[in-house]
Amino acid sequence: MSAVENCKAKGKIGDTDVPPLISELERLYKELFSQYDELAEGDIMLSEKLDYYVDKYIEEGEKKGEKKAMLKVAKNLLAMGDDVKKVAKATGLPLETIKSLQSKQKVA
Repeated sequence: MSAVENCKAKGKIGDTDVPPLISELERLYKELFSQYDELAEGDIMLSEKLDYYVDKYIEEGEKKGEKKAMLKVAKNLLAMGDDVKKVAKATGLPLETIKSLQSKQKVA
């Protein structure tokens, strides 16, 4: 696990902190090591790693957005009286999640 991933996992940095942090790390790396020709290949490797992590966090953010949307759809379907199993199948959310939403709606 990279230092950036480790900090994110521990809640020390958020999703929105990751891209600027990676950008600054890349800038710092270039500033410190650009004068060394023998590190030029390493610079390419770092750039590829940074691209990987940026893409990964963007993808994770999109998945979180999709899940929020599916939770909203599930709440609406439950409010219309649809069966929990059908709602789970329609949204792709776990049955336990749907049951939890249903019980919260009954309380409210």
